[in-house]
Amino acid sequence: MWLRLMSAASLVLVAACGASTTGPAPEPAASSAAWNGTDLLWDAVGSSDGFTAVGNSGVVVTSRDGQVWQQARAATHQTLRGIASDGKTVVAVGTGGAVVTWPTGNPNAAKAASAVVPITLLGVAAGGGTWVVGGSGGTVLTSSDLIHWTQHASGTDGDIFAIAYGAGHFVAVTDTGSIVTSTDGTTWTTTRAADGLWLWGAAYGPHGFLATGAGGTILQSPDGLRWTPRTSGTTQVLRGVVYGQGQYLAVGSDAAAVSSPDGVNWTTREVGTAGVELWRPAATNAAWLAVGAGGTRLITTNLNTWSGGRTTRTAFYGTGSDGTTVLASGVNGTVARRRADGTWETVATAPGKRELRSVTHLGSTWIVTGGGGTILTSTDGTTFAPRVSGSKAELWSSASTGGTHPRIVVVGAGGAILVSDDSGVTWTAAKDPQQDTLFSVTEGASGFVAVGVDGAAIHSTDGLNWTTVIAGGGQTLRAVAFAAPRYVAVGASGTMLTSTDGTQWQSVTAITRLTLRGVTNLGGTAWIVVGGGGIVLRSADAISWNVVASGSDSELFAVSGMGGNGCGAIAVAGVDASITSTSCGATWTSGP
Repeated sequence: MWLRLMSAASLVLVAACGASTTGPAPEPAASSAAWNGTDLLWDAVGSSDGFTAVGNSGVVVTSRDGQVWQQARAATHQTLRGIASDGKTVVAVGTGGAVVTWPTGNPNAAKAASAVVPITLLGVAAGGGTWVVGGSGGTVLTSSDLIHWTQHASGTDGDIFAIAYGAGHFVAVTDTGSIVTSTDGTTWTTTRAADGLWLWGAAYGPHGFLATGAGGTILQSPDGLRWTPRTSGTTQVLRGVVYGQGQYLAVGSDAAAVSSPDGVNWTTREVGTAGVELWRPAATNAAWLAVGAGGTRLITTNLNTWSGGRTTRTAFYGTGSDGTTVLASGVNGTVARRRADGTWETVATAPGKRELRSVTHLGSTWIVTGGGGTILTSTDGTTFAPRVSGSKAELWSSASTGGTHPRIVVVGAGGAILVSDDSGVTWTAAKDPQQDTLFSVTEGASGFVAVGVDGAAIHSTDGLNWTTVIAGGGQTLRAVAFAAPRYVAVGASGTMLTSTDGTQWQSVTAITRLTLRGVTNLGGTAWIVVGGGGIVLRSADAISWNVVASGSDSELFAVSGMGGNGCGAIAVAGVDASITSTSCGATWTSGP
């Protein structure tokens, strides 16, 4: 990984008001207009001015009461993953090394720094006059002025997903289960060894530090040094935790919410419809807020009654086509079909309204995957049957060998690999050699390739036996596709890799720092890549790429062909943000 080759020298981020980390600066949003968007909101912070939430494509939204929201001026197209405040300044961090700052209460004055370290930043905290930022591969940066930054060894190679400050300590939690602490942000000590348990959230309150994560995990520590497991009452992933008004509140997948006055004894809270994906909570002196997928913003003053922005519009994370029918899948368990006029109709809803990540047409079968081990199958694209996957992991992608008796492979969180030889009716687990989260899988001339967290890539000739071909330590890869003669993988910070055999990979010079989330080939004619800030890239050979105007600044999560003249394509981020092309990706039109 490029970052790890650097010495712990001072890194300078030059602030430029309104500057994007790549391409032209976004157009300012109308700050007086009420916001009801479908952007995934990753994190939020509370203050005396109310709440601020950040998310995909640099969206920043604010509310005084948690009910009426306004969108602030966008300072970057990079996805913002974490946010914190020291009472005077708010700092948000995200993909491509994005660091955005503004005076408390004035997000329209946001400034985006041009990071010299183009990696994904995930957590941020302030304490003792020092700002600490954490991210991919154990990255830790510190600053006292938000201009000059210094990199430090953290003692972990896990992605730092959250940082909390209290009792004179910074505490950082990672996706490998390790926890590291520091009194100054410079020197770090491992206080919990890596064990594969994905830790997502961290907070400090009167009863010490809390760390939350996969399987309903809650760990408590009085000082960040000694950690004790607590029983949360849920097995859902808890992605975030906050302290406010005498209560810790942790939230997560499938509308999971639990609270505790002391961090020891936890009460389950009913926040509403199952299937709502919550990411991080925030608190003020008057209320708690939980934000999440599809623009979700749930507010409560008593932890019993919740109201606010359960999204009224579907955000899509996956799309696929059989050449005639175009389907998309996303939040609230929705599988939707595109009508001739470009609008969408819901054709199926996953059990429990689990968030759905992909929809693919493989041979004669539609395969839909999602949270909680969800797999749906259909032969007609209208009637979907839920299948027993044998997994509780979030399943991200599917691919097959094709032919008369295709083998279907599905991959997901924690290195989940599932295989079916009967059109998706029954599934067995294959062994993943590296157990990192896999975001995408494809099948080509040399077999299956799956890619995921920290640039990990694995290869298999049969879908059952896998070998590691890239061990990780680089930029996270979000998507992979094949069209003769090559495989193409794309990911964070504009990362692009190619291979002719699925085992030996070469880097392609990046032309953007935005996260790339989807890749497809249109009938052997053109490669198309989509991602953050509505970016669309196009290439004839997967080596030389050009940016194509998309007409959208929304995060584009997936792209696929959609039949027609063989060069039709569609990319999705939501009902109001799908874009289509009938020209092999050369020009695009916003839909519906």
